[in-house]
Amino acid sequence: MPHWAIDAAVLDRIIHQLRRAVDAAGGIEDADKLRDAATALALLDQLSSGDVDTRGRVHDAREELVYKISAIMLGFQGAEPPDPALLAALVEALALVEGSLG
Repeated sequence: MPHWAIDAAVLDRIIHQLRRAVDAAGGIEDADKLRDAATALALLDQLSSGDVDTRGRVHDAREELVYKISAIMLGFQGAEPPDPALLAALVEALALVEGSLG
């Protein structure tokens, strides 16, 4: 159990909902949602530093997010450049997640 005393079932629901949000993201138009999910996962990672099980679930969710962002960015090859603000949100999300993976 994490030191911050959130019930494990509640924590599982939070992580599950974040994973669902990442899975539901369809493309660059969801960049803000992906950035928000990355922020939440990075914060959960910091909070769960003493709980191995929670860290594992957060790590898995972060890896899914990296995969989703990478897939969206690969879709830009040969296409018209995306809106710079949306691209910035995607890059920020990737930086947040990659920073917490290290």
